[in-house]
Amino acid sequence: ESELVNLLEIAVCDASCVNARTSELALVIIYHKLEEQLAEWSQRESAAGGNTDSVYYLNDFAAQLQAHCNMSEASLASTRGLMRAAQARYGARGRAHPQRLVWRLSERTLK
Repeated sequence: ESELVNLLEIAVCDASCVNARTSELALVIIYHKLEEQLAEWSQRESAAGGNTDSVYYLNDFAAQLQAHCNMSEASLASTRGLMRAAQARYGARGRAHPQRLVWRLSERTLK
């Protein structure tokens, strides 16, 4: 859960992702997490000699979400590229300490 929140923060705060549709960003984040889970589950199932077909149901669910939201492969691939670039930039800098935003308003602004 914290990794998903972290990916969401990266997407929301990065200037290159500003023009992307929020539904596409959300789906790209879901796909990212699913890719990690599929790799992990596939390795576990193949090592145990089990059936690996069941691990692909989640990927089918994400594809149905994509179809339901009328997202083309091209726009999703473009958004995925933006997200991966933003994540790479964020990872290269290292994790910054989160800071609470403080709004300072002058008396003139309040009027």
